[in-house]
Amino acid sequence: KYGEIQKKKVTSKRKFDKARNAGSKINSIGDEMTPSFDFSTNKLYFSSNGRAGIGGFDLFEAVGERSKWMYPAVNSGKNINSSYDDMYYVAFPKNRSRGLLVSNREGSIDLKHPYCCDDIFEVNWKKVIEVEYNLKFVDEKTKKPLTNVELIVAVKDSPDGEIIVLQRIRTDNMGKVQLNLQPGIDFQLIAESDIHFNKQIHVSTKGLDESSRKEKTIMLSAIPKDEIIIPNIYYPFDKAYLTPEAKTAIDTSIYELLIENPTLIVKIGSQALKELENTTKTCLKKSTVDCKLLG
Repeated sequence: KYGEIQKKKVTSKRKFDKARNAGSKINSIGDEMTPSFDFSTNKLYFSSNGRAGIGGFDLFEAVGERSKWMYPAVNSGKNINSSYDDMYYVAFPKNRSRGLLVSNREGSIDLKHPYCCDDIFEVNWKKVIEVEYNLKFVDEKTKKPLTNVELIVAVKDSPDGEIIVLQRIRTDNMGKVQLNLQPGIDFQLIAESDIHFNKQIHVSTKGLDESSRKEKTIMLSAIPKDEIIIPNIYYPFDKAYLTPEAKTAIDTSIYELLIENPTLIVKIGSQALKELENTTKTCLKKSTVDCKLLG
């Protein structure tokens, strides 16, 4: 095996950690070469001769990051690949329907025979669906833009699979974020803030057959400084278990709050303890019969 794709993480200036294999969804028993990563769409392009293709080294693509990928790499198709070697693909930054690659395909300037030498070719994708999302984050009460929000763009590698974080983007001074999303994917957007409750936004680009541009305003609720009172959480007197209604109240309030805000530190208290303490004090002042009635 001549080569495979690995990833390295920058640990400090001019230093990298140990290279790690990009995984079986990218690498094959053949050779993988010339990786190119589009950070705006989180798409990896690379060439391989170890997967089913048209011939020689073909261009393949996959969505993900590091060693986590949504699906096994797919061939970029006959419109891009030839029956010869196609490598070093780079997309045009402002027009992803066009790109450059190196190939010894028909049309190369030959010295010995028609397919002897590598030349640079411009290729055009037949149809590129671009999905642009423009989000604005504001405070729910004041409606002022929020500049302290970090938006996490994530996907799952399967319906019940692991979450893959694609991007982390900060809102600008107007509380805005622009996203370029790939078609055919269910995205999970997570808005995080130090002084606001987190919020999850589900965005699907499945079923789109045309490019689109959408705008949406997202309102976040500020974390209050006072106590948060959750009603309807009861348990039978002098018992340690919750009523069915109380369990439902917890599952639809506290549980969801903590799932969406995993870093939130909470202190849970019970009004029943105070009531029990007051009842005990009352019993001490009354007769035994009165105490039994109170119980």
